[in-house]
Amino acid sequence: MVKVEFCNEGSNSRTRQEQTWIHFGDFLDKCEGVCTHLDNKELLSLCTLHSCFSEACFSEGETTCSVGDVLVFFSGSNCVPPVGFPHQPKVSFLKGEARLCTSSTCEIRLRIPTQYVDYAAFEEAMILSFNGNDGFGAV
Repeated sequence: MVKVEFCNEGSNSRTRQEQTWIHFGDFLDKCEGVCTHLDNKELLSLCTLHSCFSEACFSEGETTCSVGDVLVFFSGSNCVPPVGFPHQPKVSFLKGEARLCTSSTCEIRLRIPTQYVDYAAFEEAMILSFNGNDGFGAV
Protein backbone atom coordinates (compact mmCIF):
# COMPACT_ATOMS: atom_id res chain seq x y z
CA MET A 1 0.00 0.00 0.00
CA VAL A 2 0.98 3.60 -0.54
CA LYS A 3 1.24 5.88 2.49
CA VAL A 4 -0.19 9.34 1.80
CA GLU A 5 1.34 12.03 3.99
CA PHE A 6 -1.18 14.80 4.67
CA CYS A 7 -0.73 17.92 6.86
CA ASN A 8 -2.67 18.22 10.10
CA GLU A 9 -6.43 17.96 9.76
CA GLY A 10 -8.21 21.32 9.61
CA SER A 11 -5.31 23.25 8.09
CA ASN A 12 -5.58 25.15 4.80
CA SER A 13 -2.82 22.98 3.39
CA ARG A 14 -4.74 19.82 4.29
CA THR A 15 -7.81 20.99 2.34
CA ARG A 16 -5.68 21.59 -0.78
CA GLN A 17 -3.91 18.27 -0.33
CA GLU A 18 -7.18 16.38 -0.08
CA GLN A 19 -8.47 18.05 -3.26
CA THR A 20 -5.19 17.23 -5.00
CA TRP A 21 -5.45 13.59 -3.88
CA ILE A 22 -8.97 13.42 -5.34
CA HIS A 23 -7.66 14.88 -8.62
CA PHE A 24 -4.85 12.30 -8.61
CA GLY A 25 -7.34 9.47 -8.08
CA ASP A 26 -9.40 10.79 -11.00
CA PHE A 27 -6.23 10.99 -13.10
CA LEU A 28 -5.38 7.34 -12.32
CA ASP A 29 -8.96 6.34 -13.15
CA LYS A 30 -8.53 8.00 -16.53
CA CYS A 31 -5.16 6.29 -17.03
CA GLU A 32 -6.79 2.93 -16.45
CA GLY A 33 -9.54 3.76 -18.97
CA VAL A 34 -9.04 0.71 -21.21
CA CYS A 35 -8.34 -1.46 -18.19
CA THR A 36 -11.96 -1.77 -17.14
CA HIS A 37 -11.28 -4.71 -14.82
CA LEU A 38 -9.45 -2.36 -12.42
CA ASP A 39 -11.39 -0.69 -9.63
CA ASN A 40 -8.84 0.14 -6.90
CA LYS A 41 -7.47 3.70 -6.74
CA GLU A 42 -4.44 2.64 -4.71
CA LEU A 43 -1.47 3.31 -6.99
CA LEU A 44 0.45 0.12 -6.37
CA SER A 45 -2.62 -2.07 -6.57
CA LEU A 46 -3.28 -0.63 -10.02
CA CYS A 47 0.31 -1.12 -11.08
CA THR A 48 0.58 -4.76 -10.09
CA LEU A 49 -1.51 -5.77 -13.08
CA HIS A 50 1.23 -6.27 -15.67
CA SER A 51 -1.18 -6.33 -18.60
CA CYS A 52 -1.78 -2.58 -18.32
CA PHE A 53 1.81 -1.39 -18.27
CA SER A 54 2.30 -0.94 -21.98
CA GLU A 55 -1.16 0.32 -22.80
CA ALA A 56 -1.54 4.03 -23.46
CA CYS A 57 -4.75 4.63 -21.60
CA PHE A 58 -5.56 8.15 -22.72
CA SER A 59 -4.33 10.82 -25.08
CA GLU A 60 -3.92 14.57 -24.94
CA GLY A 61 -2.92 15.55 -28.45
CA GLU A 62 0.05 13.33 -29.22
CA THR A 63 0.92 12.73 -25.57
CA THR A 64 -0.11 9.48 -23.92
CA CYS A 65 0.08 8.36 -20.33
CA SER A 66 -0.44 5.03 -18.63
CA VAL A 67 -0.41 3.76 -15.07
CA GLY A 68 2.92 2.14 -15.93
CA ASP A 69 4.36 5.57 -16.78
CA VAL A 70 3.31 6.78 -13.34
CA LEU A 71 4.95 3.80 -11.65
CA VAL A 72 8.24 4.21 -13.57
CA PHE A 73 8.37 7.91 -12.62
CA PHE A 74 7.53 7.08 -9.02
CA SER A 75 9.74 4.03 -8.41
CA GLY A 76 12.05 3.57 -11.40
CA SER A 77 10.40 0.23 -12.12
CA ASN A 78 7.59 -0.66 -14.49
CA CYS A 79 6.33 -3.35 -12.12
CA VAL A 80 6.12 -4.09 -8.44
CA PRO A 81 8.92 -6.54 -7.52
CA PRO A 82 7.67 -10.05 -6.64
CA VAL A 83 8.72 -9.55 -3.00
CA GLY A 84 7.50 -5.94 -2.95
CA PHE A 85 9.49 -2.76 -2.61
CA PRO A 86 12.20 -2.55 0.08
CA HIS A 87 10.13 0.01 2.00
CA GLN A 88 6.64 1.48 1.89
CA PRO A 89 6.03 3.84 -1.07
CA LYS A 90 4.91 7.33 -0.05
CA VAL A 91 3.01 10.21 -1.60
CA SER A 92 3.50 13.72 -0.28
CA PHE A 93 2.54 17.16 -1.51
CA LEU A 94 4.57 20.08 -2.85
CA LYS A 95 3.88 23.48 -1.33
CA GLY A 96 4.01 26.80 -3.09
CA GLU A 97 4.16 27.33 -6.81
CA ALA A 98 5.54 23.93 -7.85
CA ARG A 99 3.93 23.00 -11.17
CA LEU A 100 5.10 19.43 -11.81
CA CYS A 101 5.49 16.25 -9.80
CA THR A 102 8.85 15.25 -8.43
CA SER A 103 9.95 11.87 -7.19
CA SER A 104 12.67 10.09 -5.33
CA THR A 105 13.05 6.59 -6.70
CA CYS A 106 15.41 5.66 -3.84
CA GLU A 107 12.80 6.65 -1.28
CA ILE A 108 9.96 5.51 -3.55
CA ARG A 109 8.26 8.84 -2.95
CA LEU A 110 6.02 10.83 -5.28
CA ARG A 111 5.49 14.54 -4.57
CA ILE A 112 2.40 16.10 -6.15
CA PRO A 113 1.87 19.86 -6.62
CA THR A 114 -1.16 21.31 -4.83
CA GLN A 115 -1.57 24.52 -6.81
CA TYR A 116 -4.15 23.18 -9.28
CA VAL A 117 -7.81 23.77 -8.44
CA ASP A 118 -9.00 23.06 -11.99
CA TYR A 119 -8.82 19.37 -12.96
CA ALA A 120 -7.94 20.05 -16.62
CA ALA A 121 -4.84 22.02 -15.60
CA PHE A 122 -3.94 19.31 -13.07
CA GLU A 123 -4.24 16.59 -15.71
CA GLU A 124 -2.05 18.52 -18.14
CA ALA A 125 0.61 18.91 -15.43
CA MET A 126 0.48 15.19 -14.62
CA ILE A 127 0.93 14.21 -18.28
CA LEU A 128 3.90 16.57 -18.55
CA SER A 129 5.34 15.25 -15.28
CA PHE A 130 5.16 11.61 -16.27
CA ASN A 131 5.91 11.90 -20.00
CA GLY A 132 7.71 15.23 -20.39
CA ASN A 133 11.19 13.72 -20.19
CA ASP A 134 13.38 11.16 -21.92
CA GLY A 135 12.53 8.45 -19.43
CA PHE A 136 14.06 7.00 -16.30
CA GLY A 137 17.83 6.80 -16.48
CA ALA A 138 18.01 8.76 -19.74
CA VAL A 139 18.93 12.13 -18.23
